[in-house]
Amino acid sequence: MRIAFTSLMAIAIMPVSAFAWGQEGHSIVAEIAQRRLTASAAEMVSTLLGSGVSLGSISTWADDVRGERPKTYNWHFVPMPIGQSDYDPQRDCKLDPEKGDCVIAEIARAQKEMYCASEDLARTEALKFLVHFVGDLHQPSHTVLEDLGMNRHAVTTRIGGETCGNACEFHRLKSEDENLHTVWDSTLIKRQVYSWGAYVDRLEASWLKTADVTAEQAGNPASWAVETHKIAQTVFAETPANHFLDDPYFDKQIPVIDKQLGRAGLRLARLLNEPVSCP
Repeated sequence: MRIAFTSLMAIAIMPVSAFAWGQEGHSIVAEIAQRRLTASAAEMVSTLLGSGVSLGSISTWADDVRGERPKTYNWHFVPMPIGQSDYDPQRDCKLDPEKGDCVIAEIARAQKEMYCASEDLARTEALKFLVHFVGDLHQPSHTVLEDLGMNRHAVTTRIGGETCGNACEFHRLKSEDENLHTVWDSTLIKRQVYSWGAYVDRLEASWLKTADVTAEQAGNPASWAVETHKIAQTVFAETPANHFLDDPYFDKQIPVIDKQLGRAGLRLARLLNEPVSCP
């Protein structure tokens, strides 16, 4: 039944994907990277953004300008078919003159422009794009073609308990009609820790504390996309046939989202820290 549902909702064009991660997720990724900047990278960030301006504060800028810059639209995702395990640039990163190509191509451009563009405004915008799109690349839904990047994969979530106490109303028992993309954008994150700053502290004391940083930072945006897509395939397959997501589902997925947010932060730090040769 799940396959039939997917077939009905799949489209043959690039998906009009919703924003990846919520403000919380992008802020988490940015803050993890900020804590790992080299002195020279921190100086560059301060020069481009202004003294005291954090990466977290600009991490959703690319979403904010998406409507007025339609040629950046496709930069937020790489629509790989759910049944494929490879990345094919001709298939997955085709240039649309009106909407751009894909997140993999833009990350490479943004990193180079951040160092090499002749105008400060172009360098600043490249930095903002880079911070955002590395986060996007690690949201599983943003590597999926079908169901508009899982936006049309309808689910009902039922969350119980008060894991952050009476002050956190979000965690009180409730049911909501959502979609699988939104669940991975923000619902999973907010269910675990309501404050994104507290989520970073939690990751620093858990997954990031034991992560093999060298191994996690290895590779490139294309290999990271393939890695994320494999997670998306599992997420897609593990969605219950009745599309009902309860506490056991969320408990199982929290370690996955922890790893993706942590990886994104470590990899963003690497891209910000490593020098780029300019022509």
